[in-house]
Amino acid sequence: RIDARFDAQDTSMQQYFTSLDTRLSTLEQRVDFQTSELKAKFETSDMYAGKTWGVVYGQQGDIREVKQDIKGITGRLDDIDARFDRVEGRFDAQEEKLTQILERLPKQGG
Repeated sequence: RIDARFDAQDTSMQQYFTSLDTRLSTLEQRVDFQTSELKAKFETSDMYAGKTWGVVYGQQGDIREVKQDIKGITGRLDDIDARFDRVEGRFDAQEEKLTQILERLPKQGG
């Protein structure tokens, strides 16, 4: 009888360990699958981060170039503004001379 009880206990333990082994194997497969999915997502994210960094780096260069262009344009506009000031000064001088000439001319109709 004791042998039968030990045999039954042994069979029961073998079934329990077989069941446990199956569940652990299934869990291990799920973990492996999730790990590979996470790795793929990380690699994709890393790839997009790299591309984004490349775009940002390129745009920084473009922004620097645009700033330089704006500085050049601003310099040219300052030159044009200075020329207009000189031309305006000449027009003012000519207007003053014309006014003086008109004041010296005899007035008509009076």
